[in-house]
Amino acid sequence: MKLRNKVLLAISCVWLVFIGLSYLESKFFLIRSFLTLEQDRANGDLGRIDQALDQVSQSLFSFTSDWSHWNDLYAYMQGTNPQFVPNNLNMTAYVNSHINVMSFWNKQGVLVLGTGIDTDHQKLIGFPPGINAYITQGSELLKATDPNKELRGYILTKKGIMLIAASTITDGDKALPPLGVMINARELDPALVTKISETTNIPLKLFLPSQIDASKPLKHAFTNALASKTGHYSLPIDDDFLHGYSVLKDIMGKPIGLFQMTTPRTIYRSGVKAVNYYLLTFIVLGVIFSFFMLWLLRILIIKRLEKLDHEVAYIGNHNAIQKRVESKGTDELTAVSQEINHMLDIIQASHDQLENRVKERTQELEKSNIQLSEEIAERKSVERELIIHKEHLVRLAHYDNLTALPNR
Repeated sequence: MKLRNKVLLAISCVWLVFIGLSYLESKFFLIRSFLTLEQDRANGDLGRIDQALDQVSQSLFSFTSDWSHWNDLYAYMQGTNPQFVPNNLNMTAYVNSHINVMSFWNKQGVLVLGTGIDTDHQKLIGFPPGINAYITQGSELLKATDPNKELRGYILTKKGIMLIAASTITDGDKALPPLGVMINARELDPALVTKISETTNIPLKLFLPSQIDASKPLKHAFTNALASKTGHYSLPIDDDFLHGYSVLKDIMGKPIGLFQMTTPRTIYRSGVKAVNYYLLTFIVLGVIFSFFMLWLLRILIIKRLEKLDHEVAYIGNHNAIQKRVESKGTDELTAVSQEINHMLDIIQASHDQLENRVKERTQELEKSNIQLSEEIAERKSVERELIIHKEHLVRLAHYDNLTALPNR
């Protein structure tokens, strides 16, 4: 594999690992932060619902307190103002004040006057079934003796949940001894739920215990909300919406209902969008950075290495040890080129020295060959002379020198 491909593969692997780690970090840290913000926002919205309910409850208590601290009512409770009822208790007062139960109780806990009101049809009805469980001898509502103390909350009747308020009956200056307790109630009906929803700009639903027991998701949310210190619980239902729950408890601390809000997951979606933009930008910048790094590596290293490799290969293939590789700059590649040139200098010097020694040896051999040739020629000449002498001696031995006839 070529160096360029190895570098590209290494950069790609490192970048993929980095992108993977960034994705995991955004998933487990950034998104979790947005989820925490979303939970805080949901708790804030549920807190606004609680505040809106508290304002309605406070309004009911203010009405009850204003009426209970009234000289005319005090005189009526003493039996000296029989005109109090026809002069003040009428349907207009009930409807305008959204009162569904109005009652006056003496110090012995005996009902002096009380009625239930159907404000929708503007008629008097009996007490709603189930209210007697809260207004009994010894109950907190009948034990209200401090004119400055607020006693209000919720109760559960067969008609549904009601807001209830109790205040000590005394004179306008709160100086005379209390003569009993005034207890008023208001239905937490769909109209009031709708009004609270419009006030808080949050879609709301109210579920009673029978509805909660019939639904597994509501029961789960009810259990988790009860386990929370704030009485709130929120749960995403999909990527776009979230359900928030707030528990209602009666004046005795018993859970009697569950508010459910539905709100868009704006914070979560903004967080996901921001993380996606962040990752996309990171990937694009990473690709640009990778190409830039490859370009720099190509210019600064790979191209010079390829050129060095080509020069070294040419010198090796053509036995051109007199050539030198280019060595410009002051970096490591320049140092490598200089070392290669130094090696080539040593090789060339050794080669030249060897050639000189071979040339000298060749000249010595040539001289030796000439000498040997001369010696051989001289020896051959001597041998010819010896042969001639030998033949002459043989002839002298067998022939007469004068007559040339054999000696015998």
